[in-house]
Amino acid sequence: MSVHPGLRQLLDRQRATYAVLPAPGADPPSASRSTPPRLISRTMVIRQGPGLSLAVLPENLRLDLPRLSAALRDQVRLADPREVAAAFPDCEADAVPPFGVLYGLKTYVDESLTHERHVIFHAGTRGEVIRMPFEDYRRVAAPVVLWLSESMAGA
Repeated sequence: MSVHPGLRQLLDRQRATYAVLPAPGADPPSASRSTPPRLISRTMVIRQGPGLSLAVLPENLRLDLPRLSAALRDQVRLADPREVAAAFPDCEADAVPPFGVLYGLKTYVDESLTHERHVIFHAGTRGEVIRMPFEDYRRVAAPVVLWLSESMAGA
């Protein structure tokens, strides 16, 4: 499996700057010692009320569900693997791209990523990742920026 075709079309149509890179083996992209974990984003599928949404945060931080629930004024939980597989049949497990717009879903991004020049994320497959300027990601994905992570809660 290669880069999600809808994602590639979206990025090209929006004239985003990006590079497709191989992920080292079956390991997560952070296995590359040259890339700080704060630059690798992971997409978590959450259940918000009756629907699904995406939460995007650096892989070295944990999602703070109580904080997110309070910010959204709605009970939030992680979607179970069956829900994720049903909603994203065109993606490998744990490789959902951080673009809810591809699926008609809302995307929330952790505030800490807004301080980075680039972001790296899975593109529908664990074999490849995309590296792009954060501002291009923000423009194309139009995420809602919130503090999502536990370590941000104490800052």
